[in-house]
Parts: sequence; C-alpha cells; structure tokens
Amino acid sequence: MIFGRKKEKTIPDQHLASVVIHTIPDIFYGGKNPDIYAAPAKDATTIVSEKKKIVPPSAQKGGASSLFLFHFFRNKKVMMIGGGVLFCLIAVATTWYYIRDASGENPIASAQKKPAPIQTSQESVATSSPVQEALEESGVTTTTDEQIPPASPTSSASLITLIFPDFYFTGSDDVDDDGLTDIEEEIFGTDSGSWDTDGDGYYDGQEVYNLYNPKGLAPRKLIDSGLILEYINPQWQYRVYYPGTWGVGAVDPQASQVLFSDLSGDYIALYTIEKKAEESFSAWFGAHASDQLYSDLSSVVNRFEEDLFVRKDGMVAYAALEARVFIIIYHPAQTPNIFFRQVMQMMIQSFRPEQTSVEIPDQVLLDIPSA
Repeated sequence: MIFGRKKEKTIPDQHLASVVIHTIPDIFYGGKNPDIYAAPAKDATTIVSEKKKIVPPSAQKGGASSLFLFHFFRNKKVMMIGGGVLFCLIAVATTWYYIRDASGENPIASAQKKPAPIQTSQESVATSSPVQEALEESGVTTTTDEQIPPASPTSSASLITLIFPDFYFTGSDDVDDDGLTDIEEEIFGTDSGSWDTDGDGYYDGQEVYNLYNPKGLAPRKLIDSGLILEYINPQWQYRVYYPGTWGVGAVDPQASQVLFSDLSGDYIALYTIEKKAEESFSAWFGAHASDQLYSDLSSVVNRFEEDLFVRKDGMVAYAALEARVFIIIYHPAQTPNIFFRQVMQMMIQSFRPEQTSVEIPDQVLLDIPSA
C-alpha cells in the first residue's frame, strides 16, 4: 500500500553470523583524548639496525676521498670511459715494446753507450798522408773536384748472377743458306735469295763473321758500312760491335750489365764480373758458372787478336783479364729458334777489353771467273 505502514524486513539468523560489526574503542567514548602508545626504544633500534647495516662512506675511514671513489665506481658512464682510456694506454705501451724489440735497440744499452769523438778524430788523422800534413802546416791547401772518392765499380760487378741459355737451340730460317738467317738479312741489308749479295765470292754470313761488309765491295769493313755501330762502355772501356737497329742500355749505374736487344725479344747481354788477380779462370768459372761445364769451352782468338773462351754452341763467350772477366751471353725469347746467331758471332769477333792498335786487314778479293 502507498500510504500504509512500511513492512519491517527480517534477516535470517544464518546470515547474521557472517556480518562483521566494527565498534569504536571505549577510550573514545565521552570525548576522551586517546593515549598515544610509543613503540619501545629497544625495538626501534633493533629494526633500524636490521634494515640498514651498511655504513655510509662519509662515516667510514677516508672521509671525502672515500665518498668520491664510492660514487666514481658506481657511475657506469665514467667506468666505460676510464676503461677505454686504460685499454688505449695498454695498446700503445704494447706496440712501443714490440717496435723497440724489432729495431734491435736496447734503450738501457743505448743510454750506457758513450760517444767517442776523440777516437774518430784520431782515426782521421792517422789516415792522412805525411805530404798532406806538411801542406797543412805550411798553410798550403789543396782542392779536388770530388771530396769523396766514387764507389768502386766492382761493387755492383760482384753481385751479378749469371743465367745461361740451354744448349743447341734450333736455327731460324735461312732460305739462301748463306749463314745469315732471313731476319739477319734485314739487319745487314743483304739479299735473302742470294748467298753472295755483293758478288765477291764470299758467303754473306762468312763476311759478317770476319767483320766485312756483305752487301758491297766498298766500303769493305763492316763498321764502315753504316749498318753496325760500336759500343764503348763508359766505365770499363771495352768495345764491341752491335746492329744499328738494336737498342742498347746499361742495367746498373756502373754499367756492369749492358743489354743489346731486338724488338723480337731476343737480346745479348754483356756482363762484367770481378776476379782476383791470383785466381785462375778455371777457378773463377767453377765459382760463377757452377751449372756449366768447363769442358764445353773452346779457346778462340778473335779478329782483334783477343783471347776468348767460347761455348761449343756459340751462345756464351768469356774474356778473362787479371782483375775481371767479361761475359757475352745470348738470351733468346720464349722460342726454340735462334734468330741472331751470326750477330752473336759478330760481337764475339769484335770484342776488345780496351782500345787496341790492331786493325782488321783489308778483304782479299777472289778471282771470280766471268760467266
């Protein structure tokens, strides 16, 4: 009913058992001030000591410095930077240590060494001649173009290693069978289809071997034909003929190795190697041509009356003097054919260790019957 009496609700007894009822303590009734209970001091001290047993760095031994180190080592960024710097220092020290060992220099031993300027001056005085000392005392001075003498030319000549060609290469084409290969015919200007280009009765190859002009009656000497040039070594002063179309050049500053080369790749090398005065040529040969046989050499006297030792195939020749040996070696290109065998013979026949007064005699003309 709307205006009727509100019906009271009843709660069953089984639900009342689970209801929690909160009541205020008795000390708050009647406006009393409650008593504040403080925890025992002994218990508080125990709790603090149990929760925090770490003594702060400021209270430890060391004071402010210990506190700084404590915070320094706890900073990861600072630790990374410090570790990188330490690594660089270790790397630099290690590198310096190994470089010092590689150079073979001991800094302790170097520091213990003492300079001896007085000893050096004594050596320089001892090497001066009595004539020079007399000139210095009298106030007279001498001047020379070169204060320091040049290095001995044998310094580079003693370091040469000889390389020898194989034995018995195949000869190149020679259509007219005159002793000159078809390629050599072009060098000497001869007719590759005629064995006697100038008609003087001599084979063209025979004339070149004897240093005569194979293509004309005049001039009769090969050096005067304009086809051949003479090379004079600036250091050793030896002389030799070579084709005018070939290139020539020294390998080293002392001109101990000189190459005479053709465009085909073949070249003839002329070496200068020192020899002891008391050393025989056979002993020198055994030391410098160990892969060669001394029995393969033949003694030859060339057109300028110079004594040489020539290998049987004509590819190697030696001119032995008292203090040095000259070696002429034919080096063919990568081919089994020999294109310039007669050029090699021309160089052997024209070789002179120094300037000589020997002249090649005029060519004897043959009586050729008229056709």
